[in-house]
Amino acid sequence: MRKKQKLLIVEYGAHFKIMEQLYWSLKDEFALTFLLPKNKNPELASLFPSRDATDIQVFSVSPYLISLKLILIGRNSRWINVSTGPEGSHVTDSLNIFFFYLFCLLYRKKIILTVKNIMVYFFEGWSIFNVLRWLSLNLLERFTFETKTMEKYFHTRSTNPRIKTAVSYDRYPDLRQHIQKNKCASVPEEVFDGKKMIIGLLGSVDPKRRNYSVVAE
Repeated sequence: MRKKQKLLIVEYGAHFKIMEQLYWSLKDEFALTFLLPKNKNPELASLFPSRDATDIQVFSVSPYLISLKLILIGRNSRWINVSTGPEGSHVTDSLNIFFFYLFCLLYRKKIILTVKNIMVYFFEGWSIFNVLRWLSLNLLERFTFETKTMEKYFHTRSTNPRIKTAVSYDRYPDLRQHIQKNKCASVPEEVFDGKKMIIGLLGSVDPKRRNYSVVAE
């Protein structure tokens, strides 16, 4: 039996349901470690129920310094997937973004960055945060995206000829059983008759990032 390569998955935000889905997608191929920020979310147990079955490291210091932790432990893993990067632009994010740049500088060959908000890496408004994120982006070669549309758009903006990209369709659970079990009054009964097609839309409703009119068309 071959030895599994070590994969560190880091989540800067609180997308714990994605951690659950990544666990089931990758557990058979890699020796997984999850690095999560300290979070008091009462829904953690339901969003990431498999957390006790895998290796979890909780960064108990300020979440705004999690990039510094990555610099210190990155050498222990063959691959590092940044599931959600430092996409915030508040002044409190400044150290995290700076240390993220140093982290990319040190471990560029083993990092796989999942890009969720493309614009913060490509100068949607000039700021030192976006400049550092853009510099970090250009150090990396491997990226994943939530949709094919995001991947295609990324290729139109990136000037790095060495990039390798992929789309990860691991975030599409069918919630009809959950909705029916919990009797959500806002969902009409005909949703469950098998004649309706359910279309899930990722992310926030923002016309700058997603053209939802194509769904109606």
